[in-house]
Amino acid sequence: MKIRESIQRIGWRFGEAAKKTNKSFVLNQKDVDAITEISRYYEKQASLNASNNQLLIKMYIWHKIEMMKHYKEDVFGLRSQKRLAETLCKPTQSFYNRFVSFLNEFEYLAYIEKENPLDKPYFLLSPEDKNRFDKNLEEKFKNNPEVFKTLSGDTWTLEDVKDNLTSEINQLMIIANNN
Repeated sequence: MKIRESIQRIGWRFGEAAKKTNKSFVLNQKDVDAITEISRYYEKQASLNASNNQLLIKMYIWHKIEMMKHYKEDVFGLRSQKRLAETLCKPTQSFYNRFVSFLNEFEYLAYIEKENPLDKPYFLLSPEDKNRFDKNLEEKFKNNPEVFKTLSGDTWTLEDVKDNLTSEINQLMIIANNN
């Protein structure tokens, strides 16, 4: 019996039983065969899912270890499991958006750190140093429009990030499937 026939068989049997006043039926060999086929199909799919998703399994295990370290939990800890489930339930687009924001912020902070001639964060500078820093920055805006992109958070676009991540993931999948 094939999986579709097995499901139809069980559905038919339950449907017929539902019409009866006592809502019961006696199992016969065809019912047992149908349930066995459904069970085999499920086990086969679970096995295929595991073998086709080795990269996901590796990343899940690695991330679970990091979450357990972060929350200082053992393998039975619920906080790390709950946080992981919450994270994985979010739409993929939110991950892309978060990564774009992270990259743009990273570029911004790297530029500010490189351009700040003083060894203090901007907010701790004296008014004179802030003024000098701002004038220096204005001059750089005039001479290099890319500086404005960096400081306004437009260095990385969503399209660029998606393209690069897709390429990286495809490369990782090839490497993982060859090992």
